[in-house]
Amino acid sequence: MAIETSKQLYDFVFKRIEVYDLRERRQITEIILEYFLDVSRTAILIDTAITPPSDEDKYEMKKVTKRINAMEPVQYVLGETKFYGFDFFVNPNVLIPRPETEELVDVIQQQFKVSESPNIIDIGTGSGCIAISLAQLLPNAKVSAIELSLIHI
Repeated sequence: MAIETSKQLYDFVFKRIEVYDLRERRQITEIILEYFLDVSRTAILIDTAITPPSDEDKYEMKKVTKRINAMEPVQYVLGETKFYGFDFFVNPNVLIPRPETEELVDVIQQQFKVSESPNIIDIGTGSGCIAISLAQLLPNAKVSAIELSLIHI
């Protein structure tokens, strides 16, 4: 069957994910489609026509789903994750940013006006998602990030 719509592409990937609950499988499928083919959740919901994926894209998506089925987090498989609208590099040497961490950034951002110049230090920064996001959201802030790790990411 040829893949001509976003829904067909979604089904192609979704049916290959055999682990996790239904909600997580949906989220993982959306992450994969956006990563490989820039197909958004909105495009999937309205079932838009798409440029059919190449054989190479289909092969790569199959490889990714195989690793996911081996219980490897999709963020580590793809090597990146989104946090507060920004893309961050991740691998097994750093924690995957969680939605609760975005809430922390919300709280900090709400404490300061854009015009204020707070000093912020992020100790054990890992991927740097907190420090980098706050530096973008509070351009006048002085943000420092420290990571002590024997493994380079």
